[in-house]
Amino acid sequence: MHIADADIGGARVRRVFNSSKLGTKKPGSHLTAEEVLSIGVPNRRALQEAGFIEVYPRSSPPGSREPQRLHRIKVSGGRYEIIKGNKVTPEPVDWEESERIMQASGAREPERERERERERERDRCFVYEIFSREWLK
Repeated sequence: MHIADADIGGARVRRVFNSSKLGTKKPGSHLTAEEVLSIGVPNRRALQEAGFIEVYPRSSPPGSREPQRLHRIKVSGGRYEIIKGNKVTPEPVDWEESERIMQASGAREPERERERERERERDRCFVYEIFSREWLK
């Protein structure tokens, strides 16, 4: 992806490279927009295409790709996983533990969501009950 010069916010270094203007750059370091623009256009594109640098626009600062919100996902049997891009909990936890994790991170779900989940669970039980009665006749 090529970004217009006016929109370049900086670059993330992915592989070691050496530049006469910038010196040796190591993986994980960042280049400012001015440093990126100081690299000639053909050389900058070559560095991008070869995977040495990853240029990002002004609107997305480095590290902004990581999700900022926690999500609670029901897996089975009243057990939940907490996810923030990746699993936060190594194993599914019960509702109370998931609530504690959500509150500790400041990302507590509204009480309404919990009520909706209870209603869905009651509906599933009700449908199962009706199905069982019909089947036993």
